[in-house]
Amino acid sequence: MSKGVLYTVFNLYAHFFRREDTGFRKAVPQEKRMAIVLYWVAHAPSFSTLAALFGTGKATAVSIVHTGVQALRRYIVPSSIRFPTGNELSPVVCDVEASRHLPQCAGALDGTFMRIEKPVYYEDAYYCYKRFQAIIILGCVDAQGIFTFVNSGRPGSVGVSFSFNRSSLKRHIDLEESLSPAFSKAINGQDIRPFLVADAAFSLSPTALKCYNGPNLTAQQSCFNYSVIRTRRVVEQAFGRLKRRWKICSSNRVKDPIFAGIVGSVCCGLHNICERYSCPFENDIFPDPHVFQQDQDDNDADLLQAGRQIRDVVVDWIYVHFSG
Repeated sequence: MSKGVLYTVFNLYAHFFRREDTGFRKAVPQEKRMAIVLYWVAHAPSFSTLAALFGTGKATAVSIVHTGVQALRRYIVPSSIRFPTGNELSPVVCDVEASRHLPQCAGALDGTFMRIEKPVYYEDAYYCYKRFQAIIILGCVDAQGIFTFVNSGRPGSVGVSFSFNRSSLKRHIDLEESLSPAFSKAINGQDIRPFLVADAAFSLSPTALKCYNGPNLTAQQSCFNYSVIRTRRVVEQAFGRLKRRWKICSSNRVKDPIFAGIVGSVCCGLHNICERYSCPFENDIFPDPHVFQQDQDDNDADLLQAGRQIRDVVVDWIYVHFSG
């Protein structure tokens, strides 16, 4: 985060950190309180180190971090992470189509693990297949790598597909409040509803498409897979920048899983601020690929058939318009 962006964030949100002086002590200035929180999520130091750097007591540093993260969750996350609805959806879809050659795509879904210390209760539930305790940060990004939806805090053992199927975004999609059929577009004679792209860990559906599998793919199917992979690459890079900017997401400093979920959401909100203000980032740093277990598709034959039919229509459109 550049100095100019830091001052902008101070001007917008520092007043939420204000505390009143008492007869026993003067309150830590609001700008300093916010700087302590931002330094903690950016560098993940121990609380002893953090207290020494900012000249406060360790207990004071702990209190500032916990109350500050809660304040950022309350005020920054709702204003910086918003899934496009209504007229906001069309620019997002057009941006993806222009940059990734994928019509009617409203973003890319993926997830990453945030390390935590071994929790006191239900530690086995947080043990992920990468062999460490973690929570899941599920995210959806647009073509610019900005998070439009975040679900943070599920145990690492449940998987990203489970997190998505029980998220508020999935519920709004099922209720047709998000990715509404009202914004469908006629492609090759069939109305195609806006959809998201995901990897093999997610279940195929009319609103969540993924690549074709198998060795003998047609030219149209390979072209479709290429467009999906290009679009999915954006969310993988977004998670890479998230973990490089906010090292608390890749350390195991947090022990409470509930607090870790709040921290993950806050870091995604701060990531969006950095992206919107074009904060500089090292070009030679790339995210590690995230490999998830291959989950089986749901047994709903009608849903799977609808997803395959929609995917075939989009495949033909992509091949005709962009194969040359």
